[in-house]
Amino acid sequence: MPSLADQLAVLLNIEVASSPAIPGFCHATKARIQDPLPAPSTCRYCGGHVSFTTNDVFYGRQYGEWPWCYFCSACKAYVGCHPKTDIPLGTLADGATRKARNAAHAAFDPLWRGKGSPMKREHAYQWLSEALGIPRSVTHIGFFDQQTCERVVNAVGARSATSA
Repeated sequence: MPSLADQLAVLLNIEVASSPAIPGFCHATKARIQDPLPAPSTCRYCGGHVSFTTNDVFYGRQYGEWPWCYFCSACKAYVGCHPKTDIPLGTLADGATRKARNAAHAAFDPLWRGKGSPMKREHAYQWLSEALGIPRSVTHIGFFDQQTCERVVNAVGARSATSA
C-alpha cells in the first residue's frame, strides 16, 4: 500500500521535490514524523515553481527558530517545515487559506489546549475527524482548504452550543 505521503501527492496532484541540504537538519527528527507530506515542487494554486527557502522572503526577516519553508514566488503561497527537517507542516496555503486555517485553529485549539480544556489533543482530533467525516490520518488543519476550515469552525460552534 502506498504511504500517506504518496497518496496525498496523488490526491493533491503535486510533484515530490528532492531533499535539499539544510544547516541544522536532523535525520532522527525527520524519522520520528509519522506520515510526512511530500515536499511540493509545483504550486497547487498557480502551477508555479515552489522553492525551498527561508521565511524572510515573505516576512522581510527570518522569523522563528526554524525559518525553513516552501514558497511559490508567483502567487506567494507558502508552508513552513517541521523543525530541523524539510518536511512541510501542511500543504501550501495562499492568503485566504492561511486566514481560514488561523480561524479554524482559533476555534478548535481551545478544545485541547490549556488548563481546563475539555479534551486531550488526540481525543479532540478524533472528534474532529468524526465530525468532518474524514479519516483521522488526514485530520490536520494544515492540510485543509478554506471550505474544510469553515466546517471546522461550524462543527466546534455546534459542539459548544450543544454542551452549553
